[in-house]
Amino acid sequence: MGKSVLFVESFAFMAKEIIAALESCGLEVESFDSAGAALEFVRSLSEPPDIVISDCYLMHGSEFRQEETEFGLKAGLALFGEVRKVFPALPVLIINATHDAICCFKETDKNLAIINGSAWKDLEGFLGMFLRPAEPADLAA
Repeated sequence: MGKSVLFVESFAFMAKEIIAALESCGLEVESFDSAGAALEFVRSLSEPPDIVISDCYLMHGSEFRQEETEFGLKAGLALFGEVRKVFPALPVLIINATHDAICCFKETDKNLAIINGSAWKDLEGFLGMFLRPAEPADLAA
């Protein structure tokens, strides 16, 4: 059995190509189009997937309030913190489409604070951020 990936992307046309690339590398992909649906799935699992790959900004879904920030919707950021509450050691990789919206985030006791720069390197289990268009082979690695 291959490695398992939880992939979260709100836009089907973007998700389709990445899912196909990951599957062509022998990875088993469970995909969702909202943070709420992905979190519901994670909470139903007895064992975590091998990795979460998520867009930085997602549609909120039922679990998260749609909350505007200077960077856009932050449901994708909140998903990181919520997933880590269920499976603290689960590695997470974030993908993002824009250079100007690169925001990294740091988990706090009460919420996620958006910060600029490279502070994501200090987060345990946070593997990094890929900018689109990312090479599918790089994501699969």
